[in-house]
Amino acid sequence: MLLPRLLPTDFLRFKVGRDDMEVFMAAFSDGINELNGVLIRLTANCSSLATLALRYALISLSFQRLGVPLRAAQNQLHAIRALQAVIEQPLPWDEADAFRAVAASVVLYIFEMQNAESSMNWVVYFDGARRIAEKAYKGGGDNGCDAQLLMDWVFSHCTMYQFSFFYWVRREYPQAWLARQRRLVHTSVSSPLRQVILPLYGCSLELLDTLHDVLLNCLDRTDSEYMSQRHKDILDQLTDRLQNLIQRERVGDDRTDSPQSSHARQVAEAFRLAALLFLERVARNSRRDAPRVARLRSEAFALLGNMRICDRPWPLFVLSIEAEDGDQRRLTLAMMERIMKRGPQAKFAPVCNMVREAWALQDLAVGDEIDALDLYRALIQSSRLPPLFG
Repeated sequence: MLLPRLLPTDFLRFKVGRDDMEVFMAAFSDGINELNGVLIRLTANCSSLATLALRYALISLSFQRLGVPLRAAQNQLHAIRALQAVIEQPLPWDEADAFRAVAASVVLYIFEMQNAESSMNWVVYFDGARRIAEKAYKGGGDNGCDAQLLMDWVFSHCTMYQFSFFYWVRREYPQAWLARQRRLVHTSVSSPLRQVILPLYGCSLELLDTLHDVLLNCLDRTDSEYMSQRHKDILDQLTDRLQNLIQRERVGDDRTDSPQSSHARQVAEAFRLAALLFLERVARNSRRDAPRVARLRSEAFALLGNMRICDRPWPLFVLSIEAEDGDQRRLTLAMMERIMKRGPQAKFAPVCNMVREAWALQDLAVGDEIDALDLYRALIQSSRLPPLFG
């Protein structure tokens, strides 16, 4: 398949005072510089089909977020054609091209999840990213660090998809199949790197891995295992893991000072407290006034009160839903307003809407407490597609 070479001038469509590539990267990655750097390296100085697929995918998502749907759709089509051509190539693939294909698949997945007219193609793209990543990743080597970051990117989306899918009622076979796939594991459980806070998703791999286990063990109230001793033991073990979990800004960082010492530590601690609250309220079905829930809520909102921004959708969503009074609601509303003022926030707008809807449902309950499982289900199933928290 003959595809036109992507010229540098294609990146000059929307020059808004910054380097053109940086504009496009920021449009989809929300300023995560580490990921930006990887994607820039993967798209630079190469004209392979995989590079074309990634470039076109990035441009399509950028045009989508800049509100130019026709150009977004045109570039998406170019990306799909290039990615199909990559997949048709005989094995083995060049490792760098394999990870370009992974990145292109994830970007197309994000595009579809944020597309008002999306089909179910996002399942294909995300499964493609997982399959290619599993085949290609070897660790180390010249591309080791970039490859590991891309693996982290795929794994974070796996976890957040697991969260959304559990509550999304309108399930179809491809989505259910995707949710059952085994997780991507690429860092040894004994590696000190698992404790390092990763800028890509705001917490450590250890926390994300534990959260993945929490989500897998959030059973429906009607499940025959829900009240079993085995299930209770699993939840106790997960609680211990989260309570004792250590997150560091770098390997060998043994400081035990307050998590308020840096923004990275604040966000990572918000993740940990949100995971504990979610486990208590949803997995255990603890009441809002239960002592452990009240203590966790107090810690969480004390932390949020010391933060100007919690720029990760999932912990902000979980913690905001647990707001107990007007002061706590005003605190989270002010934070969400600051986030939205920073520019297009494709991930945060649905979160803000769902938080307001949650408060309305809680207020309408008039003294009767809503089961947290039912509340999450009502919020997430109202979306045409599973919300994108990654």
